[in-house]
Amino acid sequence: MLPYLVAFTISALFVQLAVASARFGRLLQFTWCALSVLTISALAGVRDYTVGTDVLVYGNQLFNSALRSTDLGTYVMRSVREGIDGEYGYLFLNWLVSRFTNDVHWFYFVLALVAHGIVMTAVWLARRLQPALPPTLVWLVYLFTQYVDSLNMLRQGVALSLALLGLVLVLRRRPYLALVMGGIGLVFHNSAIVYFGIWGIVMLLQRVKRSMVWLAVILAGAVLLTVFSAQVLQLVTSLGIVSEKYTSYLAEGARTGASMGPQTMYRLVPLTAGLLMLRKPVNPAGRAAWLLLAIELVLLPMREIAYPLYRLLTYFAYAKVIAYPMIAMSFTTEARRRLAQVATVAFVALYFILWVSKLDDVTYTSDILSHLF
Repeated sequence: MLPYLVAFTISALFVQLAVASARFGRLLQFTWCALSVLTISALAGVRDYTVGTDVLVYGNQLFNSALRSTDLGTYVMRSVREGIDGEYGYLFLNWLVSRFTNDVHWFYFVLALVAHGIVMTAVWLARRLQPALPPTLVWLVYLFTQYVDSLNMLRQGVALSLALLGLVLVLRRRPYLALVMGGIGLVFHNSAIVYFGIWGIVMLLQRVKRSMVWLAVILAGAVLLTVFSAQVLQLVTSLGIVSEKYTSYLAEGARTGASMGPQTMYRLVPLTAGLLMLRKPVNPAGRAAWLLLAIELVLLPMREIAYPLYRLLTYFAYAKVIAYPMIAMSFTTEARRRLAQVATVAFVALYFILWVSKLDDVTYTSDILSHLF
């Protein structure tokens, strides 16, 4: 856990320095942000292969396959022939890095650099939302709540980062550019199709007059989806819509119910605080952010049916990177907003320490760091 906390602290300090150096020009701000992204990307690059689930499942295999390929076309065909999954964007990045190094750790560093660089762009653009969101607060929420997921999900990590950027863009009323982000996300992981549903929800709430009514309708639909999720999954499986690997996941049934209590309570705290934001006049961005939090909570039981559903729901989970700071900044006085920011950081840090860091597949180890220090 200590390597995470040290890296998060250093990275956040760099972001705060970027905020503080606004009067000295954008180049200095960019430098501080780049150092922040480099810090946590290096942490991802030097980790052992046991940190994160996808590394040993396909990460190392695809990179080694790229090393043996003379050109991109041969590499893609070999990946298909060997039955190793990988969308074209992810395969291209593997092949490109393999032209310069045969060390897979460098690839994981570059992959993290791409994903976290996209997130940093979203963080910086969120300053222009209403209410304006402090970059350091948004960045800390991301690190404590979603960084570990980026270690577990190699291909999907980039798609999730693009979905977060797309969410910020659509909240800033740049819907077509937001769609482009979703399209690029599909090049890295086909689960990015979920993002287009999120895009549609935000667009609907921005355009309708009675947004609270539609908010309730969409939430009710999410409840119905959860109630009948098992039947829907059985139907799409029998029709052959999902591949065999997902069918095997479904056959396993619920993995465990042990996480439901803590996971539900963790989500209820900011969701309840967000109700205070909804009681007063609030812009559509605030309502959309709260609704995405609520949908994730309502759909939470689905993640216990099959592991792929957990990964699909992560697109809603990434919304908390924007939603938590938005709730904190919705208070009317400066003193309350500052107190809410401190409380938000304490809340997500406590969640990370008490829950996330205890997961077996994210316990951080690094032989490279051990030899250096």
